[in-house]
Amino acid sequence: MKNSCFWRAFALVAIIFCLEVVKAEQLYKVSEVGNRPVIAKFCGDQINDAVTASCSWRRTRRSAIMDENEALSFLQYQRSLRHAGRQARSAQTDIVEECCIEGCAMEEIYEYC
Repeated sequence: MKNSCFWRAFALVAIIFCLEVVKAEQLYKVSEVGNRPVIAKFCGDQINDAVTASCSWRRTRRSAIMDENEALSFLQYQRSLRHAGRQARSAQTDIVEECCIEGCAMEEIYEYC
């Protein structure tokens, strides 16, 4: 009887171990359009480091002075964001949710550049 319980417990632990290994090797986002491979889970300072490393080549210096059309466009955009934010705040995801909790693909890191 003891031997039978031991082997059942051993088999259960082995199955759980195998499932964890398979799950770790096949991390894919399934809740969004397209299945993109998850590169890693980034949390805390790792998020900032990943964005900085991935986006450094995309950054360009802009003039500190805006002309009138750029300023008006910026203000209108900010106003529309505030209005949209009130309506969709609960559905909004952020980089912590995407990269720390779910794990993120390179395309998702690029969204924050």
